[in-house]
Amino acid sequence: MTAPATIDLGSLLRRTDQPLGATGLRVAKFIDENRQIVLASSAAALGARIGTSDATVLRTIQTLGFAGLADLKARRVGDVLTIVLNESTNASKSATTTTSKASATADTGPALFGKSITTKGVPILDTTLSGSNTFAGSGAATQGNSLVGSLTVTVTNVESNGNLAGRAPSLGDLAVAAHLSTLDYFGEVPWSEFPAVSEWYVRMKSRPSFRSLLADRVPGQPPVGHYAELDY
Repeated sequence: MTAPATIDLGSLLRRTDQPLGATGLRVAKFIDENRQIVLASSAAALGARIGTSDATVLRTIQTLGFAGLADLKARRVGDVLTIVLNESTNASKSATTTTSKASATADTGPALFGKSITTKGVPILDTTLSGSNTFAGSGAATQGNSLVGSLTVTVTNVESNGNLAGRAPSLGDLAVAAHLSTLDYFGEVPWSEFPAVSEWYVRMKSRPSFRSLLADRVPGQPPVGHYAELDY
């Protein structure tokens, strides 16, 4: 039996005739919650992560109705590939400050015939003032952000090198198109030798988000004539 690339774990668990056991359920739960890790891992690597053997991983996968680990990975036209996004950022800042100030003032009293007024030899009109202030404070701030979501793509073509192509443009398309745009600016891409790539690039450069890139110019170096043309 070959199951689809996407997994409804609850449905598969209800449908299976063989109990998975505690370890099998742990393997199934890990597979369901960590699709990206599963896509890039071998059975031995998954077993090490989960804390079991590769044989247990494969046995659990087969019990769920899959022929093997490869069936969990999108690899055919029509398979659905889901990319799970779960990113979080946390930042904190704290500050502590302490300030103190001390002051003292002494004032000698009036003199009579050049001598201080005293009682039993002790000046009685001299004054001394002193004071001090201390301030201590602290503050802290924290901030956290999270992004949780998923991107789902249906495979529309499998290239000869095994790469999967979908109908919707991806970040990979944008990154490659930006690099090709730099080469094309100087006329360094032999488009006639790669008609399929040329057709793809025309679609990419026709997107509104690509217009600002096509408007950029290198001072003193104009682009080739077809650079900004949407069809050439």
